[in-house]
This record gives sequence, structure tokens and C-alpha cells, in this order.
Amino acid sequence: MKSDNISRIAKSDHLILELAKREYLKQGHNKEQHNYIRTKLREIAKLLYFLRKNTNNSTACLDFYINPKYFKDIIKAVHEVAKYRQYHAYICNSIFSVKARTHCEEMRPNC
Repeated sequence: MKSDNISRIAKSDHLILELAKREYLKQGHNKEQHNYIRTKLREIAKLLYFLRKNTNNSTACLDFYINPKYFKDIIKAVHEVAKYRQYHAYICNSIFSVKARTHCEEMRPNC
């Protein structure tokens, strides 16, 4: 993982480290999956970065935000990570944008 602010967040948050450990134990034997694991960890770290930025809490861990009172903050951070725009489109394909699109499609009534 390249050394930047996002990687420092990923390396310092215990939930992200736990996810890294589980993903590596599950898929680490396959070198082709290493890039997928790295990308997933960076996106979770970006989510934490935007959560911290939006709530002005530069030291909070991911488990701090696992609370219903931060629901709107999490949605806002997911939109920022997925580069969601006002016209209801995602600019980049992140795990968040793909899952959000899938969830929205499942929620739409059949026309």
C-alpha cells in the first residue's frame, strides 16, 4: 500500500486491521486477490477519513461511528468516497457505489 494519509489511517484503525487479517486469511493465498484486498482496505480507510473530516473528529476510530446517531454522516461519507453527484450518478466504481446502486435497484418498485 502506498504511503499516504489514507494508508496511515488504514494501518492505525483496529477494525480495518481486523478486516485486513480476515480478508488475508480468506483470500491471501491467491496473489491475484491481493490488489482487491488492498483496494477494499483503502476504500474503508477513505470512508473513515471523510467521517473524521465531516464530524471534525480527527482521532475517532471506525467503531466510534457504528452508532445510529452517525447514520447521516456515514451516508454523506459514502457519497464522497463513491463520488456521488447531485444528478444521482456515481463517478467512480467503488465498492460503495456498486453496493449503493444495487441496493437502490432492489428498492425500486417494478414499473
